[in-house]
Amino acid sequence: MGKLTVVDKVTTGVHSCVLLANKQAAIFVDNRAVNRGQQWNWHCRIFVGRASLPTTTIALLDHRSMERDVYLFNRYHDCVRRRGTTAKTLNAVPPEHIAALSDTIISLDCRPCPHPRLKENRKFWFYRRWPEDDIVDVPLSSAGYSDQGFVLTENYRLLLVDVNQERHGGEYVCADIDGHPQSIYYLEIIDKLNVKVYNPGEYKSTIYDKVFIRAGPVNVVTQWSTWTSCNKCELGERRRYGECLIKPPENLTSISDSRLRTLLSIFPGGVSCNSAWLPEWLKKKREIQRPMLIDTMYCAIDCTPPEKDREITEMDENGRISVVERVKAGYYSLREQLPPLPKPVIRQVQQVDEGASLSLYCPHGNEAVYWQRDDVFMPSAILASYTNSRAFIDEQNNLVFTSAHSQDSGFYSCWRYDGLLLLSSRIYVVDPEQMAAMKRATVAAGSVIFFTFTLIMVCSYRRSSTMKLNKHGT
Repeated sequence: MGKLTVVDKVTTGVHSCVLLANKQAAIFVDNRAVNRGQQWNWHCRIFVGRASLPTTTIALLDHRSMERDVYLFNRYHDCVRRRGTTAKTLNAVPPEHIAALSDTIISLDCRPCPHPRLKENRKFWFYRRWPEDDIVDVPLSSAGYSDQGFVLTENYRLLLVDVNQERHGGEYVCADIDGHPQSIYYLEIIDKLNVKVYNPGEYKSTIYDKVFIRAGPVNVVTQWSTWTSCNKCELGERRRYGECLIKPPENLTSISDSRLRTLLSIFPGGVSCNSAWLPEWLKKKREIQRPMLIDTMYCAIDCTPPEKDREITEMDENGRISVVERVKAGYYSLREQLPPLPKPVIRQVQQVDEGASLSLYCPHGNEAVYWQRDDVFMPSAILASYTNSRAFIDEQNNLVFTSAHSQDSGFYSCWRYDGLLLLSSRIYVVDPEQMAAMKRATVAAGSVIFFTFTLIMVCSYRRSSTMKLNKHGT
């Protein structure tokens, strides 16, 4: 390899890292996060030298990695800032209140603000259901969905499948090997969730941002998440999520309602506006009857270029390089190592009653993904328009139906940003009354067939017996 040239440049976003390449040099970029206030900037170290991979491919792959890391570090930084405020208020691990829609999938991080680059040491999950007093080990299943709906995934993240109040509602604690709690969650299951999705550029600062209710007094705020990374090669979308929270005023003792004062003292970070734990007088307030907001924007990222025909060369004993084989795009030579096979695609068939909620889980890790119905890309705004806001993509990239209708039946698939298929699911939405009527009709038809068959057998037997008697009599 020839001499390396190092170019250092501090940037304020993923698009500020300029990648230069030519036919004889390749680009290697070492991305290091640099904290600049409340956002993560990037210190790009660009090494120029020879390489065996196409220079454009290296640049695009590295650009995509930066795109993902910016999102992960910004999310981590924002989480640390919020959690730090509540931790100072309680002088302890702050519990977090979660209001989750029934029959969906919930993900709980053992460390509420998981670092994008660090691996977690051994952790243990405990939980206590609301009707019970004892806190017990969570019945985990690492290989697949357990009967009780608890799955342990990477970095000791707890996945709750098809949640319901009776089985999953309660207190969850993740502790380290010494028994020190790392996170505490209070999970409440709700039956209804309204969602409003904005088209790109449509959202403007409105009443949804912050309201002060003097009757409490309490603050009603919309807490926004960070923007997600771009989810698709070429033209894709980014999303951010606005959750309605009830937060205490600066002086907690000024709250006249003792129940509300106790609730907000336990959760200084805020309580969901959808919570059933709120006092009735507060739940009736128009200011807190808000939908969950999803703001979207268009984005574009470069993708790995299509493969081209390539040549395999060898050097003889005299140092001369000659072409020994020409390989077409998409094919591999016996002289080279084959790439690893992609992971098997998860394929499933699900049946759901009409009007029930449903969640489709996409096993994406930390990669950006997008959803399709049949072969049609479904951005959030189009998905909301098609389903009349009954379906949306949540912050964990799950496809959620708040109320399934018969027209929602079909094939749905989850794809990685670069077009790799991760999940294929066939959904059948059925009418419970129609299914019950079909079962009754099936039972009735079966009874008629059985009675007819029995009658034929009896008649045949009696006829055979009569013929034998006549023969012996003759």
